[in-house]
Amino acid sequence: MSLCSRCFGLYLFIILGAILSLIFGLSKNLNPQILFLLTLFLNIPLFFDSITQFFNLRESNNYLRFITGAVSGLILGIDIIYIFFHFFNNLL
Repeated sequence: MSLCSRCFGLYLFIILGAILSLIFGLSKNLNPQILFLLTLFLNIPLFFDSITQFFNLRESNNYLRFITGAVSGLILGIDIIYIFFHFFNNLL
């Protein structure tokens, strides 16, 4: 595989998060403060997994890397659609 497991989960779930956000209209119904807090909290596992592995505090495995990338990617996909929807909605 040309991508690491974390990047693969991140990219795959960014696409899935964006699609789900469009299908279910999540970008219209979310409060920006709640979305910010969700983004912050759902990226914490990816941050700690990456930092502890980088400093050789522990060894991560591909399943954990994929899951942390997927959780982060899901909320980032929703964030992208939210920003895109509200940016272009305010321009019109």
